[in-house]
Amino acid sequence: MFGRYALPRDDRTTNLSPTVTASAEDPDYPAVNLTDPNPANPAKLTTNDGWFVFDMGMAVDVAAVAIIYHNLDPGLSCVLEWNTTDSWGSPAGSQAITVPAWTEEPLDGSISPWVELSGSPTFQFWRLIIGEGSPNNSYPIFIGNVLLVGALRQIDTDVRWGVEEREEFGVLDQETELGVEYVEPLGGKRRRFNGELGYRDYEAEEFISLARSATGRVSRWLLIPDETRNDAWYVRFEESAWSRTRTDPNFNSFPFAVRECSRGIPWP
Repeated sequence: MFGRYALPRDDRTTNLSPTVTASAEDPDYPAVNLTDPNPANPAKLTTNDGWFVFDMGMAVDVAAVAIIYHNLDPGLSCVLEWNTTDSWGSPAGSQAITVPAWTEEPLDGSISPWVELSGSPTFQFWRLIIGEGSPNNSYPIFIGNVLLVGALRQIDTDVRWGVEEREEFGVLDQETELGVEYVEPLGGKRRRFNGELGYRDYEAEEFISLARSATGRVSRWLLIPDETRNDAWYVRFEESAWSRTRTDPNFNSFPFAVRECSRGIPWP
């Protein structure tokens, strides 16, 4: 299951503190929120279509983009463009991003899309255009985070049998003294992965580097559990420690437990 990932330091959006502008910024949810690694602190437009521009301050390479938590309609037009200047009549390049179908829960079933960029283009200005043309989005646009990552890494490893995958739904659960239950949804779902990864000695340093780069639970990072699916996870480790068991000569077993970051307030 553990397919592709980015180290916390690979995230250009939060580490470089770019200047972010928007076509119709909601002052209560400003565009600068997209530089905050906390996706529960989102950016919002007052319109059902529009754009966000990221000025990185210098040319930077971007290997992949992921839109973390959103209220975008499935199949809505969504395009990432890049250019040497903040002029978009004829950008240097572009990449369409497919917004996947939502899952069944009525409160927030959005799935975070991602796409790898061919050749890791290197530019200063990046623009995300959403809902251009017809149809527009059903609601004013809401995005938790836009991750522009400089590297999308992969560890060829063995996921050991016995993995637990868990999906938790936020609820407000109260019961009266007579046993009458009041259960209401509270926020969106969060997914967890708890298992073991097996590494040969020469591979193990890559996993240790990930744990150290995240400082255990301190930093969030991008995980693509299955690179054949358009479903990005933005996660933290469950524990601020790493450990390994040397099970065989030249082979190590690592506990691996991560949990998605909270979505925060419900999306419209």
